[in-house]
Amino acid sequence: MAKYYYPAIFFPDGKIFGVVIPDLQGCFTQGNNLLEATIWAVDAIGTYLDGIPEKDYPPPSKIDEVDISEYPNAIVNIIEFDAEEYYSSNFFKSVLKNIMFAFSPRKFSIDI
Repeated sequence: MAKYYYPAIFFPDGKIFGVVIPDLQGCFTQGNNLLEATIWAVDAIGTYLDGIPEKDYPPPSKIDEVDISEYPNAIVNIIEFDAEEYYSSNFFKSVLKNIMFAFSPRKFSIDI
């Protein structure tokens, strides 16, 4: 898996920073500050691309081709997305959870 470098538009929106990834239609997120917004941008890209074969990932555009006219006071930054690192650290983890039933499982035909 390769690394991808997608441009992201960061813009202030009240007390938070919004982020739009223009190459991934409908991909956006936010954070309480620029650092948090950057972290969530990587997660948004990973979530967007999850389930898409790598050969079909949308190609990143050049940073100077990004139109920020609809976002006042916006900045454009490049987000590095390393698919192998993202998926190995965010998926396929075993988690042990205790579950308590407030009803009798047998009454609802639940096998436990």
